[in-house]
Parts: sequence; structure tokens; C-alpha cells
Amino acid sequence: MKRITRNNINIYYWYLGFFQLLVGPIITLYLLYKGLNFTMIMTLQSLFAVSVFLLEVPTGAISDIFGRKRSLVFSCVAMIIGIFIYILGHSFWVFALGEFTLALGMTLKSGSDTALIYDTLLENGREGEFTKIQGKGRSTMLGVQIVGSAIVGYLYTINEHLPLLLSALLMLIAGIIAMFFVETTIHKKSEKQKYFTLIKESGRFLLTHKKVRTIVIYFMFFMVFFRIGFWYYQPYFDALSIDVKYFGLIFAFFNIIATVFSRLSHKYIKWTKGYSLISLSIIMSLSFILTGITAFPIGILFIAIQQIARGVFNPVFMKYMNKHIESTKRATVISFSSLLNNAVIALVFPLIGYLMDIIDPVSMNLYTGIFMMIGTLFFFFFLKKKLV
Repeated sequence: MKRITRNNINIYYWYLGFFQLLVGPIITLYLLYKGLNFTMIMTLQSLFAVSVFLLEVPTGAISDIFGRKRSLVFSCVAMIIGIFIYILGHSFWVFALGEFTLALGMTLKSGSDTALIYDTLLENGREGEFTKIQGKGRSTMLGVQIVGSAIVGYLYTINEHLPLLLSALLMLIAGIIAMFFVETTIHKKSEKQKYFTLIKESGRFLLTHKKVRTIVIYFMFFMVFFRIGFWYYQPYFDALSIDVKYFGLIFAFFNIIATVFSRLSHKYIKWTKGYSLISLSIIMSLSFILTGITAFPIGILFIAIQQIARGVFNPVFMKYMNKHIESTKRATVISFSSLLNNAVIALVFPLIGYLMDIIDPVSMNLYTGIFMMIGTLFFFFFLKKKLV
């Protein structure tokens, strides 16, 4: 069995490479093309977060009980359905249905892929390689995004739907690849646990484990600002009068930086020993502040600083989480952290959308950076010892 499950690692790289939603550089433009305004767009993101909030724990528990492989296959199916709802939709509520379907796809994947790989390594006595393999997997994913981002801007100028159709094709391939995963014997021992018992035990674990609880709180804090930053990109580019056809190339540049640092994530932990998580907040907040005092194209370089954190955050976070969570609860507890994060985002995003309608994009970056720096200082002075 060990020799068979060892192949999961290579399959994992291929799966991440094709699990792509290549709409980042043009998604705001696409939704405006469909007749939505920016407030409605941000409300959709809030609804997406609510959907993830409702689906994250059940899908994580399903993954632990019925198998990570099945969860990953059906994740791709849900993503494809969500993409075609977007293509065919023309009203806010149809897009809301699309967001729910995409949220289902993302939550079926959330925690399942990393839990499968961690258990594979544990079964083969290689758990010490998790961060390195996680980083390589993420860099593979980002490598595909580099190429995809470079072309979607031009595809959009040919036909607005082409970036979504390309994404659906890649998701189909990812679903086929996921069929070749093999469940680990470590995981199979936990499959008979009852659904609600698993959720209850995982929730209790999260609430009582001080270090994991603090890491999850930090995760919520960091990811709210990180996801806000993404929606600042296109308005900021527009404020700088950058032609839309170059948006994809800029995103490709961002992905290159994220890919390089994702490959270096295991080394980043060594370089920043004791400060790995806190340092990422410092990087992000400085990026916002520098962008917020720059109304010139050089501001793109300051946004690029965020991609360092983008490249290394997930491997670093997963390393700390998996270190303290037993296998039977791993996917569910990780899902809990995402659930709480999306609950906060659901509350914050409508306000952000309103502020973006009345405050210019440059100033929004500055104010966001100041608030994030204040939060970072709080973690540094009061919770630093629990984030190592």
C-alpha cells in the first residue's frame, strides 16, 4: 500500500496544476459586462463567503468520513457547473446561485487535498517533507496561472466568455486526474466515525487547543486583508490608466513572484524562524501603505510585494496546523478555520464595497494598510509566542 500511495504526491502536483479558475485578471470587467455594479460584485463575494461558511464543515467532515478522493472529484464537477452558470447568467440572483455552486466546489477541495498528502507522507515516514511538497505543489499551480494570466486578457478581448470556458476545460482534466488518487490506510481507519460526532470533536479541539486557536485567529485576520487586496487590483490599475489588455500580463508577473517564493516556502520558515506568520502580515501591510501613497505605475511593484506572502502563506499555515492536528480530525479542523474566516469576510465585504464606491482606489490601499499594521502590532506584542 505504501508504494501505491506514494504516487499520490505526483498526482497531487498534476491535480493542482489543472485545478484552475483563470478569471482573476478580468473577473470585475466580466461582471460589469454582465450588468452588475461594483457594490453588487462585492455583495456576491459576501454571499460566496456565506456559502463557504455553511458548506465548509459539512464538506470537510464528508471528506474525513467518505474519502478525500471522492471529495476532490466532485469538487471539480461542482466548479464546472458553477462556471457555466456564470456564462449563462444575466441577473444578480443567477450569479448568486453560481457563487453557491463554486463555493461547494471549493469547500469539497478545501483541506481534503492537503490532508490526503499529509497522511500519504505520514504513512510513508516522510511527514517532514510536507512543507516542501506543499510549496512545490503550490508553485506548480501558480506556474500554470502565470501562463493562463498572460493570455486571458487577450482572450477576453476576443470573446468575454473564453477565459471561463478555458477554466471549465482545466477543471474537467483536474477531475479526471483526481480519480487516480489512492486513499491512505491511516485515513481509512477513521472513515466509520459518525458525522456529527466528528464535527463536535473537531470543534472542541479547535476551541481548547490554545496554539491552534491562535493560529486560526491569525489566519482569519490575514486572509480578510489578503482577499480584500485582490479586489483592489483592477480599480487601482484603472486609476493609473493602464490598458485592460495588459491586466493579464501584470497578473502573470504577480504569479511569477508568488511561484518563486512558494518554492522557497520551506526555506522561508528557516529564515524567519519564530516570526514566519507575523512577518507575512508586515509584508502585506507595507505593500498596502506603499501602494496607497503612490498614484503612478510604479505602484504595481508595491502590489507585487503582496505576492511574496501569497506564495508562502498557505504552505506555512498548513505546516503549523498539521503539526498540531491528528489525522482523524485534520480535514475538518482545517475546514473550521476557513469557515470562521469566511464568516468574517461575509460581514466585512459589503462595507468594503460601499467604501470603494466613495473612496478612490489609491486611498483605500493606504487606509487598509494602516488598519492591517495596527492588527499586526497587536499579534506581535500579545500573541507572538503562540504563533511559532
